[in-house]
Amino acid sequence: MKKYIFLDIDNTLLDFNKCSKISIQEGFKKYGITYHEDVFDTFVKINDSLWEQIEEGKLTKTKLYEIRWNTIFRALKIDFEGHVFERYFVNSLNYIAKEVDGAYDLLQYLSNKYEVFLTSNAPYDQQWNRLKIADMLKYVKKIYVSEKIGCAKPNKRFFNYCINDIGITDKNEIIIIGDSYSADVQGGINSQIETIWFDRNKKEINDSLATYKINSLYEIMNIL
Repeated sequence: MKKYIFLDIDNTLLDFNKCSKISIQEGFKKYGITYHEDVFDTFVKINDSLWEQIEEGKLTKTKLYEIRWNTIFRALKIDFEGHVFERYFVNSLNYIAKEVDGAYDLLQYLSNKYEVFLTSNAPYDQQWNRLKIADMLKYVKKIYVSEKIGCAKPNKRFFNYCINDIGITDKNEIIIIGDSYSADVQGGINSQIETIWFDRNKKEINDSLATYKINSLYEIMNIL
């Protein structure tokens, strides 16, 4: 019987892509840089690749913040200081919170039946601020982030830390929910915890080892 939910934040509860696009468009306007759709597509491609390297332990978040926007601007052939835009971008995300469709309803539903804990590889203060804006904190017991734990999802040390901190003695009472196969599902596999993979982009990984796979958050209510 499940008692504890480990729920991802970005692109599971809060739409990171939508928030990022708003931030980038406003930033380009602020700094007088011409925006076109290739900008966001390039951002997603490079940002996703860098975060995958963090999940694999090949890159630190500090290094990501050093190289992300320089790499993006170089790919777009835009002459602008990446570190300047990086500071703006990270700060602006503190104040943008757009929910994934069904996220608020899901939190209300889950919090009435289970203890809900949020997990993330993103900065704690940023996530806390965004969740506060979205009025989601009232449904959550605690937020666990990699910068405070010292390792990132999918490392089993991340989830073991959460388990020990909460005082859980039976992993069968936990289920992990998240959109990232490499972070959330693989984290569950590494930690021997059941998972619900929110495949919002319908990646259709053929060898998926997720316990459940969904394309809408509303489907979770039929599982839990």
